[in-house]
Amino acid sequence: MPAHFKLVYWMSGATVSLGGQVDASVGVQNDGDASGSVYVQLKDANNNVVTKSTTVQLDPGAQAHLTLSFKAPSTAGTYTYTYEVVNVSTGAVDDTATLTVNVVNYVSSISNVAIKPISVKPGDALHIEFDYNVSPAPTTDTGLNIGIGLYYPTPTGTGLATLVTEQTILPANTSTLHKTYDVVIPDLGLMAGQFTLTLNISACLLVADPCLATQYSTTVTYGQPTAPAVLQLQNLIPIVGVVVALAVVGVLIGLLGRSGE
Repeated sequence: MPAHFKLVYWMSGATVSLGGQVDASVGVQNDGDASGSVYVQLKDANNNVVTKSTTVQLDPGAQAHLTLSFKAPSTAGTYTYTYEVVNVSTGAVDDTATLTVNVVNYVSSISNVAIKPISVKPGDALHIEFDYNVSPAPTTDTGLNIGIGLYYPTPTGTGLATLVTEQTILPANTSTLHKTYDVVIPDLGLMAGQFTLTLNISACLLVADPCLATQYSTTVTYGQPTAPAVLQLQNLIPIVGVVVALAVVGVLIGLLGRSGE
């Protein structure tokens, strides 16, 4: 029998956000008696080719792992696709299978934010906690990237001090994830005084490409300390010295005046 190919495994279903990327994996085997070339293509319900894999050469009995990537539709719904295993030598479709893609309109938010204290200075500990929410809950473990930063004024615009950078996992079927962080406020190099800074919390759920982004902003008061008291006292020492010296001179002049009488 000439080269003939069949699917030995395939991804049968996926759930993604609107316009999210689908990476469908399949395994192909040559169950014929001769070597041959094969690729797998994916067609939508209208028989249009959505994507296809690379072409591989397989000896009898050999297998290959192939990946087909494409963008999901931008409208929520359930979509059905068909894998076709194409034998390059004969042009025939040797095998088929079905892929069902559930496209979901995920909605995310950040709530129940608590920040203590709201007035800080360099070196202070800042406690931050909040809830990350997503609906509907993803049915598989999903990557979640979290970042927290302070935006502050600079002579040329705005600076950013990164307080938190974390790559974590939103467990399957979880709609709310509570997060807690304790960070140390850095010295931002600002002049002495009180400043209102923007504290920004960002979260990116990896259910789409790009990810499902969520932002939350609030303000904290940042106090750059004035010059320490010891420095202020040091600044006064020269002045006090001059006053004492003048007083001494005055006493001496008075004594000299009396001795001349």
